[in-house]
Amino acid sequence: MIQKIKSAVQIAAIFCAIWGVGLPHAHAIQITTNPADSSVVDTLNKRAFTNRLKNSELSLEGAKKALAMAKQLHYTKGEAEAYRMMGLATYYLFETEKSISYYLKSLQLFVASKNKAGQAKVLNNIGGLYSQTDYTKASGYFNRALKLALPLRDTGMLANIYLNMGNINVRTKRHVQALDDYIKAEKMFSAVGDKTGIVHSLQNCGKIFLDRSMFDQAENFLVKAYKLAKEEDLSESIASINLSLASIYIAKKNYTAAGKYLMEGMRLAKETHDEKMVNDFNHTYYELEAKRKNYGNALHFLQLVYKQDSVNFRKNETAKIDLIVDQSHKNELIRKNELYRVKQEKKNIILVFSLIITGLLFILIILLVRSVRQKNRANEELLYLNEEINSQKNQLLVINKHLKGLVNEKSKLDKINAIKINELSTHLPHDVRGPLSTLKTIIELDDEKMISHKELVRNLKICVEVLEIKIKRINDLLANPKAKPFYDD
Repeated sequence: MIQKIKSAVQIAAIFCAIWGVGLPHAHAIQITTNPADSSVVDTLNKRAFTNRLKNSELSLEGAKKALAMAKQLHYTKGEAEAYRMMGLATYYLFETEKSISYYLKSLQLFVASKNKAGQAKVLNNIGGLYSQTDYTKASGYFNRALKLALPLRDTGMLANIYLNMGNINVRTKRHVQALDDYIKAEKMFSAVGDKTGIVHSLQNCGKIFLDRSMFDQAENFLVKAYKLAKEEDLSESIASINLSLASIYIAKKNYTAAGKYLMEGMRLAKETHDEKMVNDFNHTYYELEAKRKNYGNALHFLQLVYKQDSVNFRKNETAKIDLIVDQSHKNELIRKNELYRVKQEKKNIILVFSLIITGLLFILIILLVRSVRQKNRANEELLYLNEEINSQKNQLLVINKHLKGLVNEKSKLDKINAIKINELSTHLPHDVRGPLSTLKTIIELDDEKMISHKELVRNLKICVEVLEIKIKRINDLLANPKAKPFYDD
């Protein structure tokens, strides 16, 4: 049951989109895109394309319905193609500014979705806008479209591009190249069964021969185009072909045939409200009546041409003034938008700088906190080192005092030793000389045989003992500062 309700809602939404009727509380209904939905959008776009020549206003209306439905379904390809159809319709309605606006929106969507076929079609359409004013830019767009279309091998698209390139070659007087382009286009249109494209190709070939006064060849192409246009009920194309055929028959002096085509063409031009074409028919009527020497009728049509030119002049002047006013409004809007953008940029710059300054202040605070912490740690370390230094200083003072005591004691000992050494050096020669003199005397007595051997030995032993005692006393004196000098005995 729920599925049936959803299906009914979807069908209702589709028909409402087709007929331009909104659903009540549409925001509360969720519609899921499916192939059936997108096919309806495609059908609306195709119908708008078909109506672009027959009824441009109807084509625009259908394209707008397709756009609304494509947006609702989030169908990007359908939305882009709807914008392109709106551009085509407004182009045929001579609303160039709207046309280029729609084309650019379409191109943006096709580029975003990487649809090269769609891009080529829009570039071809934009080239068509420039084909009346700037041939160089028009050729640039056509060549870009051709570069994208060739790898795709889309015969219909290539045919349209060659058709437009032929138009540019006609306007730049390269008729041979233009004719080649039109023949290529006609073959491709025939391959895909695009009768409208065939009509345009044949018609343009006929115009080339007409411009070169090759009336038989021109008539051949234009008659074929006329018959096919009648089959397809292409009112604008029929009227345009009638104008060319009328010029051919005036040149051939077949005034009856010329009048026949002028009459039909004038009727169609008025039905389609194409004032420019009506004016062209009045001018051709003037030429026909002048050839017939019906100068009264010729003057009548010449007055109509002059009147229409005056009306067109006034309309053009009004359009120019309106354009200037619109441009002024647009410039003012652009100026306001620019001022707003500048203000926003200034606000953004101030915001960025504020954030930067806030960040820098935050970093500075962090650095200051770290610096304070490091300083506190350094102070604690300094206090600890100071205490260590004081402790070591006290130890050094104790050691120094002890050393001073040792130095003083040693100084005293050195003084005592110095005194003893001095005394020793004073008395030593005398104390040692005595035993040595005795030894010498004993030795001399022995040499003179004045002492017995036994007495010699005894005296020598006595001298040696005395020397040993003296040496021992000297060693004791040197080793023991408190020992008394041996000379005190």
